[in-house]
Amino acid sequence: MTSNTNQLYYLLKALNNWQPVEIPPISIPEKTGTIDNLSGIFSHLHEIDTVSFDLFDTLLQRDVDPPEYVKQFTAEWLKNQMQQQSVTISRDLLLHMREIAEAKARQNSMSEGFDVECTLSSVLNLWVSDLKNNSSIK
Repeated sequence: MTSNTNQLYYLLKALNNWQPVEIPPISIPEKTGTIDNLSGIFSHLHEIDTVSFDLFDTLLQRDVDPPEYVKQFTAEWLKNQMQQQSVTISRDLLLHMREIAEAKARQNSMSEGFDVECTLSSVLNLWVSDLKNNSSIK
């Protein structure tokens, strides 16, 4: 038998002998209480070890929709700031360079053994570094 035929044979044999595994249901802890507003936290400080927030649309209202437009607004703002310093660069090039910086940051995160997620500060640091080293910016 060829290698592919062997693999198929063993796969079918394994599937033929397959037995379902009993997996107990996961018990989800119930909430012990909720706090309706930020000032409510202060009256419970003695009871609280950790507070975690999903910032956008929880503590901060997002007025940009879709959220990806923030990148375009930032690139436009940066282009105008750079023009005031006699540096000419297009918004599209700034966006492209930011995309490259984000891809690098994600790759760096993965090469360090983490997942594809990266921090905004790592993206911005790479973006600024690339901007400083780009010879096509006048």
